[in-house]
Amino acid sequence: MNREHHVKIGELKRGRHGESLRTTLGSCLGIAILWPAEGRFALAHCLLGHAPPEAGHAGAKYVSHAIPNLLRLLRARPEDFGALKIVVAGGASMMGKIAPARAVGAANIKAAEALLVTFKPGQVHWDVGGDQATEIAIDCSTGNFQIRRVAKHGNEEEYAAS
Repeated sequence: MNREHHVKIGELKRGRHGESLRTTLGSCLGIAILWPAEGRFALAHCLLGHAPPEAGHAGAKYVSHAIPNLLRLLRARPEDFGALKIVVAGGASMMGKIAPARAVGAANIKAAEALLVTFKPGQVHWDVGGDQATEIAIDCSTGNFQIRRVAKHGNEEEYAAS
C-alpha cells in the first residue's frame, strides 16, 4: 500500500517509490513534475500566478516560484528537462463568469504557460479551466497520474494517464 501525501495550498512535496502525492484544486493550479527514469516525482499546489517582488522565492504559493522550486527539489538540471513530464491541472473558474481581472484560475494558467515555454520539458499534459474542482494524484511507484474532476452536483469524471 502506498503512503499518501496530501499537498496543501502553497506547498510542494516530493514523492518516492511506495508513496503517492495528491491535491485538490479549484482556481488553484496543481503542477506535477514526473521524472520516471530517475524515480523522482513532485507536486505543487499554487494559489496565485506571479509573485510580487517582496514575496521571496520559497514554497509554491506562486506559480512563478513553484516551477523553479520543483526543479530544484528534484535536482533536475537544464540538460534533464527533456526527460521530464509536466502535469498541469486546476485553474477552474469556481465562481462562474467573472471579470477577467478577477479570474484567478485563468491568470494561474497563463503564468504556467509562460514559464513552461522557458523550461522546455519533454512532455506537458494540461487539464485546466472549466468550472469544476479537480483532484490530481501521482503514484510514485509507477509514475502514473490520475486526474479527477468533481462536478458541482457530485458527479465525477475521471481518467488515468501515464
